[in-house]
Amino acid sequence: MTRSISLALCLVAGLVAFTACGDDGDSGGSPTNEPTTEATEPVEPTTQPGATEPSLETEGGEPPVFWRTADDFESLVTGEAYKVLFRVTNGYAEETITIDAVQQDGPGDLVLTSYLSQPVGEDLPGSYYPTFLQFGSPGTWELTVHAGEDDVTLTVEVAEAPAG
Repeated sequence: MTRSISLALCLVAGLVAFTACGDDGDSGGSPTNEPTTEATEPVEPTTQPGATEPSLETEGGEPPVFWRTADDFESLVTGEAYKVLFRVTNGYAEETITIDAVQQDGPGDLVLTSYLSQPVGEDLPGSYYPTFLQFGSPGTWELTVHAGEDDVTLTVEVAEAPAG
């Protein structure tokens, strides 16, 4: 019981910090070659079908998967965790979503799992999945987010981390 409460408090603290994504420029986090966040108790989704456009200036994507980042994937570099919040609006509210990452110009492949969370202070429709991306090699990567019957694909560029 104590461990569950501790995990829940850590997740809430992480989400509070996550909602400030980009305010401090920190790209901290954990590698994503493993599951990206702690599992939480199931929550009631805030999904409202019919969402067709990103709801914030800082949100990208297309129905039914939207994402928020600090800088629209501009600061992706090898070896550093990068925060992304996926918002799914097609009624999908399972405990996890899967993200396949395939390097288009190299040998890299990753399968990432992100866990459903209830964001602090959010009232936009959708189910939320905070994720930390971390890539081992630079290049062009194609990310496919699987949300039930729907898949949304985006392409990102990962730069080599600066020396030093």
